[in-house]
Amino acid sequence: MTLRVVAEARQEAVAAAAWYDRQKSGLGDRFLDEIEQILQRIETDPESLPLWESSFGGEE
Repeated sequence: MTLRVVAEARQEAVAAAAWYDRQKSGLGDRFLDEIEQILQRIETDPESLPLWESSFGGEE
């Protein structure tokens, strides 16, 4: 499985990491590392995680 992360999601993650770094130095990097780890897990073994159904309307 090839996972695609849209530019807006990537930008949001970087912005969130910057916020975390302002709270505590190094926390933003830890946040991005966690995102990278879960994305790799989704890519290699997507069935190991529960399916999430959006409660936000819009496209699914």
